[in-house]
Amino acid sequence: MPRNRSQAEILLDLDNLTTAAQANEGILPSATPHRIALEEEVATTRAIKHLQSARTAIKQRSTQDFDEHFRRAQELAKRLRGSIMADLGPRNELLVNFGIAPQRNRTRRPTLPPTEPTRPPSTEATAPPAETQPDTKPTA
Repeated sequence: MPRNRSQAEILLDLDNLTTAAQANEGILPSATPHRIALEEEVATTRAIKHLQSARTAIKQRSTQDFDEHFRRAQELAKRLRGSIMADLGPRNELLVNFGIAPQRNRTRRPTLPPTEPTRPPSTEATAPPAETQPDTKPTA
């Protein structure tokens, strides 16, 4: 049953294989072209892995730079909006053009005339109507 191995373990195994093949080149002459091809492929694989690691680092750094500049831009926008509000005043309707909500007077709800309180429905149980018997004449 094959076991899961990391890329580093596999590359180490490939290095050991090429080293052993090179050490026994005298008894394995037909394996030399395959060993050379494997060495070249392992070298290319290592170069790509190194480039991948470098790109990961560059990507992380660029994300950190973006976050830093983004936070700074937000802080500068707050300062600009504060300056605009200081120049125009907190109630000026031109503030809307800058994405700032001006302070407005509160609208009051119209006052309704007082109404008489309504009585809640009675909670007393009402008796059901009595059943009426039809008039029957006694038979003699």
